[in-house]
Amino acid sequence: MNFYYLNLPKLPEEFTQLCLDKIPLRDIDPILLNLNKHEGASHSITYLPHQVKTWLNDNIIPKIDPTLQHYELFDRTYLHINEYIEHKDGSGIHPIHIDYGRKWAFNYILTAGAEDLPLTTWYQNDRKTIIEEHKIEVARWHLIAVNPIWHGVKGQREGQLRTIISLCYDPKDLSFDPEIIFKDIIIK
Repeated sequence: MNFYYLNLPKLPEEFTQLCLDKIPLRDIDPILLNLNKHEGASHSITYLPHQVKTWLNDNIIPKIDPTLQHYELFDRTYLHINEYIEHKDGSGIHPIHIDYGRKWAFNYILTAGAEDLPLTTWYQNDRKTIIEEHKIEVARWHLIAVNPIWHGVKGQREGQLRTIISLCYDPKDLSFDPEIIFKDIIIK
């Protein structure tokens, strides 16, 4: 499987607007401008507010990694912003891609980018054959495979942003099995 809902606490509602208020930094902060050069045409990142990072460090990371042995794996935590795009594969999508710099992502969608939930799809290497699809709910933690598997998102609406708090997870063990490692938080 490439997708799992997780039994983790919801982000306090008052943090949503604090996160969204950080979006303009992506266009003016020199560090973010440089990082966003590596992101896709419809994707950018911005910082999370200090209060949100503190809450994540206190309430989410210890539940993912109770011993904090792998705490450093979560140090690249940003707000990911997907915008509507017209692309050769269609419009309103985050084009089919493989993430760089991480194998898995612990995600929490703040805004869906559409009234109906966009569809996240994983593909075989031909980038045509669908192997898994999900309409991922807003305000629910989930774990997704992002490398080396091809994936994309369809159904975003023009003028609406899809925003996601994303914790990078890049296990070095090639035999990594999320159903074993995260058995205490995966919802079956």
